[in-house]
Amino acid sequence: RRVRGIILMGLLSIALSLLFVAAFAIELPVTDDNSFDLYQDSSRVFVELDRHPSLPKGWVVENRFVDKKTPITLTFALKQRNLDVLNQNFWDVSDPKSPKYGQHRTLSEIADLVAPVRSDIDFVMKWLESFSPISVHLTLSRDFIVTKFPVETAEKILQVSFSYFSHHESGLRFLRSLEPYTLPVLCVDT
Repeated sequence: RRVRGIILMGLLSIALSLLFVAAFAIELPVTDDNSFDLYQDSSRVFVELDRHPSLPKGWVVENRFVDKKTPITLTFALKQRNLDVLNQNFWDVSDPKSPKYGQHRTLSEIADLVAPVRSDIDFVMKWLESFSPISVHLTLSRDFIVTKFPVETAEKILQVSFSYFSHHESGLRFLRSLEPYTLPVLCVDT
């Protein structure tokens, strides 16, 4: 029973994280023309799942006030490049018949291969910094930007409302949203 509870908590944590974490593919337009308003939110698109997610068994939405100043972490996934090359490299280093067998790449080499172009990273960083985050940093692999914002700002960025979700049996509690989120068209691969 304890193991089942631990597994359930782990699966739920993953499920809620996937539902909430703003992990989306971004491919920004390559342009030198700065005539557009970088922060214009008038043209937004949904970047969430096609279906409305439901809560796993045992989880409930709390009818409790969420302090809008509460910090919340948002992680933005940037669209990777060269995934076909990475896939081929994986098979080459894994196949004993390949001349590249066992010649594994370092994390830095893999990051250099798949990381978005610097201008795309800079574009998204500038957009996120326009909301005055508590913190913002690019991961070592350069394909995720991890931010922390007050809930009020996170709701504005994603155009959702956050709630507390709790699991009575485990005592776990998360601040998340099950609503589909949107982002400006300029930040989404359209």
